[in-house]
Amino acid sequence: MDDDHERLQDSGELLRRYLTAIPDIERLRELLHPDVSFTLYAPTGRTNTGRDRILRGLEREFADFYERDSFSLNVIDSFGCAESAAARFVITAKTQRGPYQNHYAIVARFSDGLLIEAWEYVDSASARDQLGPPDRR
Repeated sequence: MDDDHERLQDSGELLRRYLTAIPDIERLRELLHPDVSFTLYAPTGRTNTGRDRILRGLEREFADFYERDSFSLNVIDSFGCAESAAARFVITAKTQRGPYQNHYAIVARFSDGLLIEAWEYVDSASARDQLGPPDRR
């Protein structure tokens, strides 16, 4: 089996490696293409482009929102075909707004073994219910 074929078959494992590296910024840097684009589908989501910009944003999340020592990301399933991969995962953490546990899905594309595009989906209703202001009824 040649290296390209082997690498392409491992896209599910590449995605798992990326997810389990969070929140280690230096490990993540090694896994991201310099021109990576990342789209978060949530009510306030948007697309960010560039490894450094994405890593700065993630570092801000761990400085301003998540309590880093409590953060846990559990990959439920990860699989890939050719350069594309998908995974389901759960994040559990203490946050500035209280305890948090939520489900996510991600679809990703790899180039030369590096993450170059990602689309992440979050259960935004669950996030709102857990982290939003109390109901004022």
